Amino acid sequence: MPRRKILIKSGYHLRKDCPVYLFLEEKVNGARLMDEEDKEVACQVEKNEKGSFLSWIVEHLAAGKKKAYTLITDERNILSEKSGVELIQSEEKIEIKVSGQPFSSYYYKDVVRPYL
Repeated sequence: MPRRKILIKSGYHLRKDCPVYLFLEEKVNGARLMDEEDKEVACQVEKNEKGSFLSWIVEHLAAGKKKAYTLITDERNILSEKSGVELIQSEEKIEIKVSGQPFSSYYYKDVVRPYL
């Protein structure tokens, strides 16, 4: 699996929940983005006729700082065992999980108005 380093610089401003887009000259079917602590970062790949766009969110990067990522690409899709969105319905709520992790809950029983 090809690996490459990506270095993001914040510039003069604090970056919080900042979307990042990167053009890749090859068409990528699957990608995994890892941060400096070797934790997986949620990312998305979009292909077009000239290559692929990789996008993700930088949660926090202080002014004047850098953050390194490792991009792992493969010719086939890279999916973890618990990838995707899962909905678990009970009598009073629907639990929403993304990649096996709790994301939100939708409460609808014994409430004036349903809420997340």
